[in-house]
Order: sequence, then structure tokens, then C-alpha cells
Amino acid sequence: KIIPGLGKIINGNVTISNIKEINIEDIIGREQVCVNCNDVEPLIKNKKVLITGAGGSIGSEIVRQVVNYDPKMVIALDIDETELFNIEREIRAYNQGVALIPVIADICDITKIDIIFKKFMPDIVLHSAAYKHVPIMEEYPEEAVRVNIFGTMNVAKKSLKYKAEKFVMISTDKAVSPVNVMGATKRVAEELIRGLSGNGSTKFILVSFVRESLYLETCLKSSPSINILSPQTL
Repeated sequence: KIIPGLGKIINGNVTISNIKEINIEDIIGREQVCVNCNDVEPLIKNKKVLITGAGGSIGSEIVRQVVNYDPKMVIALDIDETELFNIEREIRAYNQGVALIPVIADICDITKIDIIFKKFMPDIVLHSAAYKHVPIMEEYPEEAVRVNIFGTMNVAKKSLKYKAEKFVMISTDKAVSPVNVMGATKRVAEELIRGLSGNGSTKFILVSFVRESLYLETCLKSSPSINILSPQTL
């Protein structure tokens, strides 16, 4: 809950109506960013869109958003069959008309990824697949390197080879001055992607995603004991 400042409480100038539910915007300290659908639709409509990591927390949300803009085809790629099955079932429950193609594959598999690109020839590649959890990657740095660096480069090079219009890498704020293995591997991947820019017709784009917002939203939904005081209280 958000409660009024301590001064108002002491003076008794508080009613039940002054106590409000917490919204994520109250914590992140900025106004909510609204997506202009008119700007997004021309980028997606009638395009074949490949989404890697489509079963993950970020990738699955990208799938949910993309299917709303009338794509020609959505190729949802993930190594996890259960999560891929779940997002496919969810989408088909409310949008049976979309051409959603689930694909089980490891982004590090050079031959398999080449086959997928050759078969579907995607126009847009939204690359979300990565190992993202910091503590686990500290224990398995070799996996972070294999997936976050070599896997990313594999998908990016195939995007070049098969002349995708755009390759968008979903990165992380932890790649800025990285202090952990996950952040370092994402930073290396970013630099390698920058190096590919200008080598062909594919446009390479980097997008930084702040996962803390997801964490905070989870906290707000699951922890009724969290209270936020108004600035006057501090």
C-alpha cells in the first residue's frame, strides 16, 4: 500500500481514501511508456517474424505482442518444449488465425539454425534467447559464453546470410559496465553485433531490457506486506 506522509498521519489528516494500491509506475519513478500501435503495425504486418527464446518470460511476451499486428507468420523458436507448448496453446486460444509455427531448436546448433532460416526466410528476427539469471551463470560461465555469445552470433550470421531485414537483439542493463558473467557475455555479444552492422543488407538493432521491472511487478502481486511511503515521510 501507499500511505500518506508521517506529518499528515500525526496531524490526523488521513482517511481510508488516502491509502492507495501500489502500481509499478510508483516504484520505477517515471511515467508509463505507451506503445503507438500505428507506428508498430507497419513494421510487423505481413512480415515473417522469427522470435528466439519464445518460451521465456521476455520471448513469450514478445510473441503475445507480435501476433496482434497481423504478421504473415510467427516462427516461435525455443529449446524448451514445455514453455513453447504453453505459449502456443495460449495464443491459439484467442487468435486461431495467426500462422504460429513452434520450432524446437538450440540456437548454438549451426546446422539446425541454418535449416530453419533457409526454410522460413524470416524478415524480422527478434533475438531473445539467452541465459539471463545472474547467480546460476556465475556457477556455469561456460554455458553463458556458449549461449549468450556463440548462440547469438550464430543467429545473427544466419540473419545476414539469408538477408533478414532486421535483427533485434534483446540485451540487458547488466551489459553496461558488467560486474558478473551474464552481463559480461551480453556485453561481448553486443559488441560483436555492432561489428556485423554494415556488412550486408540486414539492419542490426540492440535493445536493453531492464528485468527489475518484472521482479518488482512480481513482488507487488505476491507480497502484501510491501508498503511505500510518500516522499514527505523520508
